[in-house]
Amino acid sequence: MEAARRPTARALPAMNMQENMFVNKAKSALLAKDTLTNGTTKRAVLGNLNGNIRTQPIAAKGKPVVAAENQNMAVSNLRPVTRNYKNVNAKVDTRLPVKTTNGTTKIYDENNPKLLRREESMSLVANAGALATKLKQAKISNILTKKTSSKENLLPNENEKAKSKSIDSNHALNSKPASKESKVISKKKESYSAELLEGVEDIDSGDGHSPTLMGIYIKDIYNYLMELELMYPIKEQHLKGQAFLTPSMRATLINWLIEVHHQFNLTLETLHLTVAIVDRYFQAVKTIKKTQIQLVGITALFVASKYEEMYVPDVQDFVFITDHTYTKHEIFRCERSILAEIKFSLGRPLPLHFERRFIKAAGAHSRNHCLAKYLIDLCLVEYDMAHYRPSELAAAAVCISVSILPPMNSPEKCWTPTLTYYSGYKFRDIQPIMTKLASIAILAKTNTHMAVVNKYNSSKYGQVPSYPELKGTAIRNIAKDPQDS
Repeated sequence: MEAARRPTARALPAMNMQENMFVNKAKSALLAKDTLTNGTTKRAVLGNLNGNIRTQPIAAKGKPVVAAENQNMAVSNLRPVTRNYKNVNAKVDTRLPVKTTNGTTKIYDENNPKLLRREESMSLVANAGALATKLKQAKISNILTKKTSSKENLLPNENEKAKSKSIDSNHALNSKPASKESKVISKKKESYSAELLEGVEDIDSGDGHSPTLMGIYIKDIYNYLMELELMYPIKEQHLKGQAFLTPSMRATLINWLIEVHHQFNLTLETLHLTVAIVDRYFQAVKTIKKTQIQLVGITALFVASKYEEMYVPDVQDFVFITDHTYTKHEIFRCERSILAEIKFSLGRPLPLHFERRFIKAAGAHSRNHCLAKYLIDLCLVEYDMAHYRPSELAAAAVCISVSILPPMNSPEKCWTPTLTYYSGYKFRDIQPIMTKLASIAILAKTNTHMAVVNKYNSSKYGQVPSYPELKGTAIRNIAKDPQDS
């Protein structure tokens, strides 16, 4: 009987397979129980691969449904990014009624989605430069080996012919007289080297081997940026011809965009690109209505963040920050209109690009850099400063910051030959801009638009508005304040 009850050798694998099947079912049930919490799925493994997936509550059949929009992040290994919009008004004051919910203004609601960001692999970004250099070196070595092998494989007669051709060509080049263009180029090279020796400091001498500072061709880059700012100008009085839009409405819009930009914790390049896109669109389209002003501003911020940011806010965040005044489809439609009007040319240089270069040429410190950025940001709201070129604003801001901060000196002496060479401006070229910029800085705390002052009052930005030099005699002499006369 015992022998009959014992399973045979053939029956053992079948029983083991059946037991394994039951064990796997129990494990999957436990995993499903662990991953389902409060009606959402964690999707921890999938979150590592794709951090942009959001989940919504479980459907009727008990299966998770992956949603593409309007749902909170449910990935366990990603840091939730929380934003508080209590300090930001949800409506730009364009004399229009504010959208209300139950008779009250809806500014912040915890049930609305927080600021969503796309998490990406930082290791790939960090190693991108090293991989690119290795690939370039491998390609160059392959090309050199191919060239040497091809030369070695030539027949003896072909080698002799090639040598004779090269000798004849060199003889012909040496025998020809030098043209006028070559003489002019050689003179330019001699004058360039002599100019550097006559008191102009070579600020890129130690950056030749740096892949980030690009000391080899940095001068060509800035020459190209100065050409670009001439290709995409903003004209003086560019709002002339608008039926409804006024300079005060533009100032209110830019001030609100600065607050939103600060709450979203975006880069400073995104803010300046946003203002440039807004002004270029206002310059091209003369039929903008009052109801479209805030839509253009928030769409420009959305476009600029996609161009400059690594972690782009979701479009639903821009809908939420406007108190759902506009839908995402309206933002997408406005985005297509903006890009069509500016012809997809988002590479217009910013004042920050030139400011960093001029600060390096001045040999200044971090306080000068913070003050120059503060002065440039004050110009964003001012309609009368919008038509100046980015390099002009950067040069004027750097000259003011260097001349009023210790060691103090007159602006003429602070604008050294090195700054003249690298900026391309003489002191008399930027002096009128310095006068306007200094007067704006003196009256900044009395202005109705205080977004820039409030932002720079924090310790993160060095509390620049509280600098005593902004109330001193040096900046008043630059501004030619009538109180001193």
